[in-house]
Amino acid sequence: MNPLTQKLEKFFSKYKSINYKKGEVILRPEDIPLGVFYIKSGYVKLYSVSDEGNELTLNIFKPHTYFSMMWTISDIKNSLFFEAMTNTELLRAPKEDVVKFLKSEPEILFDLTRRLLIGLDAILTRMDYLLLGDARSRVMSTVLSLIERFGIKEKDEIILEIPLTHKDISNLAGLTRETTSIELKKLSDKGIIINKNRQLIVKNIAKLREESLIYKEGEESADYPL
Repeated sequence: MNPLTQKLEKFFSKYKSINYKKGEVILRPEDIPLGVFYIKSGYVKLYSVSDEGNELTLNIFKPHTYFSMMWTISDIKNSLFFEAMTNTELLRAPKEDVVKFLKSEPEILFDLTRRLLIGLDAILTRMDYLLLGDARSRVMSTVLSLIERFGIKEKDEIILEIPLTHKDISNLAGLTRETTSIELKKLSDKGIIINKNRQLIVKNIAKLREESLIYKEGEESADYPL
């Protein structure tokens, strides 16, 4: 845990702990957040639902990240769903306390700004491949993005630390589950990925990067608190 994360953890640890079960919705559109949520453990997904009932996952938050910052800093109303992807423990701090803390900690405020800008760049890039990419490139780009953020290197493999179904990946790629499953099988047939006990394992990261639409050499990966 780096010094900034330690400082954040120390700040949020003073506040109420709330536990959510897998699949439990934390915030719904138009809900007014009761504070800023810091993820002590577990994973939270941010998503929208179309009028036709189709889900598009916009972000996944992992431990030691925090959310509802658009509302906290800019009073922008929440228009999205926040849902626990796993059993999750959150620490919830009052909005006013978080704003005061950020103003007194320029390093953390700078880090927040940096991650928000990285997140904006990631969202704009993702819009490109959602609008212009074919199913193959969209699935590969989604897998690569997940690996860059949640991958754990073990020997010559990279294991995705968060269990995801084909439906989860399809919601990130903006495709149907059936199309996503077909494209994942193609990657598996090429020896690029395998699925083992519901964990995605990348066997050939160089090939995945080479064929991915959104990969940029030296691109920084960060978690952005929306």
